[in-house]
Amino acid sequence: MDVKDLVPKKGTAKTLGPLDKRKKKTRCKACAQRRIKCQGGFPCQFCRQNKRLCVPPSPQNDSAIVFINQTDGSQLPYKPEQESQVISTLLSLPPKIKSDTVTQLTGHFFTGFLDTNDFTDNRIMSERISSLYQSSRSLYHALVSIAALDASKHATGWSTREVKAVELAAFNSYHISMVALSIDLKEDRLITNDACLWSTFLLSIFELMYDATGDGWVQHFLYGTSRVLQVRGPQNCRSGHGRSLFLSMRVFEICRSAIYVEPTFLADPEWLQLLSEIRYENPVIWHPKEALLDIMTSVVALSHKAHVLDRAGRVASQDALLSLVAVGNLLQADLYRWSSIVSCLDLGNPLIDSQILIARIYYHATSIFLSGIFDYRPCYSSLQVQTPSLSQSEIDVHVDGILGLASLALNSTYLSGVLFFYPLRVAGARVKNDNDKQSLLRMLERITSRNFVVAGAFVADLEKLWAS
Repeated sequence: MDVKDLVPKKGTAKTLGPLDKRKKKTRCKACAQRRIKCQGGFPCQFCRQNKRLCVPPSPQNDSAIVFINQTDGSQLPYKPEQESQVISTLLSLPPKIKSDTVTQLTGHFFTGFLDTNDFTDNRIMSERISSLYQSSRSLYHALVSIAALDASKHATGWSTREVKAVELAAFNSYHISMVALSIDLKEDRLITNDACLWSTFLLSIFELMYDATGDGWVQHFLYGTSRVLQVRGPQNCRSGHGRSLFLSMRVFEICRSAIYVEPTFLADPEWLQLLSEIRYENPVIWHPKEALLDIMTSVVALSHKAHVLDRAGRVASQDALLSLVAVGNLLQADLYRWSSIVSCLDLGNPLIDSQILIARIYYHATSIFLSGIFDYRPCYSSLQVQTPSLSQSEIDVHVDGILGLASLALNSTYLSGVLFFYPLRVAGARVKNDNDKQSLLRMLERITSRNFVVAGAFVADLEKLWAS
């Protein structure tokens, strides 16, 4: 795959994610209020001529749109002199954080946001981002956007005007980061620059904090982080920082694929070979969580294969169905084996190792997920062979495991709330009694209170499911 194949060609419209080539248009708030066409860019022509602040629109129900002007190939969509306009806005923050604003915001990201949001390996994340952000415009502003938005949500004693000013600083930085990232794409920096990958990841996290629909995160992660990883290729993820970065981010790609029933590049042969080589060469770093993620990758790939058969528009052959059943039975045996091994390990208090805790939660969720591939499709019950389908009592045990361990993790660890969307959604589809439903909703509300407003979309989805 070539980087140039992923960069939007001249004349295309604004994009959703940094590598999304689909046409999608939008207007800034000033142009929307005047009901005129927005030319795009930052700031847009109207805002520049009228010396107005160019502000992204509020998220719509269809998706969260970002602005990148790709219509004029003769000029870069971002100019250094334009940055000073936004930096002046960043420095015009409320008195409570006005002094040395940038330092305080970057400090809040590392000591405020990351300290309370463990994304599975924050030590590596903190070390890499801190070593890169001062030399990368896209990463620097992605970092500031998250810090400012998080700070605005935790503000105490601030006036409404002060909170709005910090929120505006967050959106301005988000906007600059996206434009700076588009320059990186044009200059083919993806393969050699880790900052690009971290930028796409942080921008997707920003969407989870801002866009209550979840669509913005999907676009950023699918057409950003996941695509950048593919462009870099397995050869750049075998060792060093590339390996650490890949292992830190693959859990989000797996969960995205599971939640939205979409294929994942992680199931492609070259990426499976990469994981096999990492396992063989670095057995010490292969935490039990990584072993479970290997199984999860195969399970979501099996789910997609079953989904493809459903959409084929014809009755699948018995051989095709039996082949999926055979793979499913092997994966279920792998899950049982993983659980047996982990239960025998001397891992101490699971609260000390939060990664074991989240892995156990994912084990219960993936056991249900695998069963669901066969539970909801009558064609498998007619085969008269053993399938990975679980009994209701077995499913209840796994649901209890998810709810109990997730509650424990949310109350006693700093694991980021975004890690719980996949297991809670799986549990929500199988939960039976009202008490468990209320318990699940309280956990999603708690995740919302941690500034991940996208949890509201899962609440709405589950309430609709339970009402049907």
